[in-house]
Amino acid sequence: MYGPGRYVPDPTEGIPNVNGLPAPQLVAYHRDHKQTPCPRCSHLASRHKSGQRTLHDLGDLGTGHPVDLLVAYSSHHCHRCKKHFNIDLTDLAPPGAHYTHRVIDVAVRVVSEDGLPQTWPRHPCHQWGLKTTGCERVADGVFDKP
Repeated sequence: MYGPGRYVPDPTEGIPNVNGLPAPQLVAYHRDHKQTPCPRCSHLASRHKSGQRTLHDLGDLGTGHPVDLLVAYSSHHCHRCKKHFNIDLTDLAPPGAHYTHRVIDVAVRVVSEDGLPQTWPRHPCHQWGLKTTGCERVADGVFDKP
């Protein structure tokens, strides 16, 4: 029978200074394509330039190190629409976010399970820099409890 697994203590618990935390593990993630369909007209658009973005993901429980995804992405130009667009990364993180969907989901779950002090704002997601409507919809359902 499957269970929740065995308890693994958090090796970072009790570290008072941020500088004492372990360095993040860097994981390369490749989304740099030469051509991709335009989201507006579906015409095959060529790569205009490439870039790199860092996303913070859930840490490795075995080592206690946080994980940073180094996402290489491509920016494309559609000659038919005359529009520039980046490759779609919304399956990893909301647009403009610094944290992956997995981190956001765990943060909302932990806050909803533990409750909030009365001094926090109605939606703590804004305090964490989560400016997506999806987070607000989750927060509306979770934080409206008496």
